Amino acid sequence: MIDIAVMLGADRKLAEIELEETLNFEIKLANISLLNEEQHNASLMYNPITLSDLIKNYTYISWREYINTLLSHHLTVTDNEFIIIESLQFLQELEKLITTTPKRILANYAIWKITEESILYLNEKIRQVRLDYLKSMYGIIENKSRWSECLEIIKNQLGLGLGAFYIRNYANRNIIINEVNKISVAIKKQFINLLKTWMDKKTRRKARDKIAAITAHISHPDELLNETIVENYYKHLEFNDNDFLKCFLNTNRFGIDNELSLLRKPVDKNNWIQHANVIEPNAYYYLLDNKLSASILQSELFQYDRPKYLNYGAIGSIIGHEITHALDDVGSQYDEHGNMVDWWDPMTKKRFLKKTECIINQYSNYSIKQIGMKVNGFNNQGENIADNGGMKIAYLAYTQWLKKNKKYELSLEGFTYNSKQMFWIAAANNLCSRRRLNNLKYLITASSHSPEEYRVINTFSNSREFSKDFHCSNGSKMNPVNKCIIW
Repeated sequence: MIDIAVMLGADRKLAEIELEETLNFEIKLANISLLNEEQHNASLMYNPITLSDLIKNYTYISWREYINTLLSHHLTVTDNEFIIIESLQFLQELEKLITTTPKRILANYAIWKITEESILYLNEKIRQVRLDYLKSMYGIIENKSRWSECLEIIKNQLGLGLGAFYIRNYANRNIIINEVNKISVAIKKQFINLLKTWMDKKTRRKARDKIAAITAHISHPDELLNETIVENYYKHLEFNDNDFLKCFLNTNRFGIDNELSLLRKPVDKNNWIQHANVIEPNAYYYLLDNKLSASILQSELFQYDRPKYLNYGAIGSIIGHEITHALDDVGSQYDEHGNMVDWWDPMTKKRFLKKTECIINQYSNYSIKQIGMKVNGFNNQGENIADNGGMKIAYLAYTQWLKKNKKYELSLEGFTYNSKQMFWIAAANNLCSRRRLNNLKYLITASSHSPEEYRVINTFSNSREFSKDFHCSNGSKMNPVNKCIIW
């Protein structure tokens, strides 16, 4: 912070004093924010309040002026408009913090946050200071190559346009898309079948309706192939060829304006723009839309002409993971339309929470000796549920494919494993990685995912199917007596 302030013209001694105050304010702000543990109950984070009540109860900010300034290009919010607050307690604590903090510190904090977000778009010396910080915090040892960094920026700021260019210049993917859609449908079917194991009829019917209603957006929307539509999307975006930072700020504002322009418009859950980011190598489950987006069709995850065990193990386990999020600790609080509704029978809910507690405790017992820390099973429960459930339904979908097609797939050349064993190897390969210790510490502290090693070992050791396929002896590390199984 200090080095960057000095590079931008500040006096070092003054910067040391004032930025220490800024940092202390940010720490206080973090301390009154919702903890990760408090963000798993959706109903506690849904607090509707009218603008008039917000103004009356929390007088330390000019809310009407603040909100209408943000929305000045789009509309005006009236006093009877409802606003959703995630934490009323935070607003109460924020009042104490702001009213007892000198205005100079508040101003310095605001300016620092703007500067911090802009560092990547400033000169090489400032970016090098950023790298030194990343080294100490996350174990990153070098900046990306210039071309890679520029591509990353374009992807983040102009993802839709870059995706359109990519799709139009890529080989015909219709065969791939159709095949992955078949895999997705097969996995959903297996998930629905699993609901019969411990749910009561009424809750099972609601869960089945939710899974059946999941819309899967595989690959790209057709609109990306229409140059007129894409050009029209960007028609209000302005560029300054001589000012890189200004280009970044303009694209930021463009994205924010697009989001704000949706206010008061009917919700369109099939809006193609929402699943147009086809160059992001990831898959997502959208809680409020009950839909799955998967553009991650790279060759290491899927190839049409290779054995099915590789495709079901790689892309299948990822799709299964995202589908399972529909019924994880948070997804289970929403219905098939993405509305927050308690649709569970009390006894069935109790069973679910007990099964979830098993997952939480199991992962929390893992210690990472290299850094002297434990996995946070509570914070990671949603991802761990999705890992375990997603792997199972992908495996069941594959074995059902084998049964239906009456095929015995040949092993890969150089391998002696059978087709079912190869499924597990392909799935594990998705998470093959190596992290530096600083990066591992950050993952444990801030990420919703467990370290990759435990995502594989825990998921596989909880699976009866894995133990059977690899002939693991009872009570062994990969076939423990006590397993945690939700789905």
